Amino acid sequence: MNSELKLLNVAASTDRGKRRSRNEDSIVVGQWHSSDSDFSFQVPAIPVNKPIILAVADGIGGHKAGDIASQFVTQRLSRIKWTASYRQELEDALGALEQQLQQLGNDRPALKGMGTTIAGCIVYGSGLYYFNVGDSRVYLISGREVTQLSTDDGLPDSHIITQALGGFGAKQKSLDLHEGEVQCGWGDTLLICSDGLSNLVGDDELADLCSKSVGEASSALISLALERGGNDNISVVVVRFG
Repeated sequence: MNSELKLLNVAASTDRGKRRSRNEDSIVVGQWHSSDSDFSFQVPAIPVNKPIILAVADGIGGHKAGDIASQFVTQRLSRIKWTASYRQELEDALGALEQQLQQLGNDRPALKGMGTTIAGCIVYGSGLYYFNVGDSRVYLISGREVTQLSTDDGLPDSHIITQALGGFGAKQKSLDLHEGEVQCGWGDTLLICSDGLSNLVGDDELADLCSKSVGEASSALISLALERGGNDNISVVVVRFG
């Protein structure tokens, strides 16, 4: 563990956008998860002497109860007391959530087919364990270098995703969790976002936008996506290592 990395500064925002009647995105930061349709908040100086989870979930558009699915997932992830075995704990939790979402759909016809993407990380000291299912993204920005850590589950040149938590039912034989680990340095920035941002803001623009304070970066990212049409829900979590 890099002893210089002791704190995280975090800002998170979500907006339903200009064309959607409801917000199907949800966010988790530690033991907090979102439940309001549009909000922005900032938490300075979160210690990283214990594992902390940060993630964005995007309810599958066009399916029933996508907002319920995304909130269901973030709420349960926020309740976990993460330990040094966080990698196995996360894999177990997502496997259980996949089954629970499918069971809820089987038990309640109104929820049949609901699902959600999930993308995020668990930070512990200077170590960052990242993960995703679906097309929400995780970026690491170090100086001018922007690296997408997540792997998109989607068909080329389309908005059709090929994997999600819950929504594919029996068609999805097993969950293929994309995951990995990297070390972070002082001043590095982490960006987690739904495709409402990544579909409208290019990777080459992220270094400048995220060079600001986390609060300013969060606002600037949401504002730019809205200026460019805001045709989907937009969610971001911006994290600065210090």
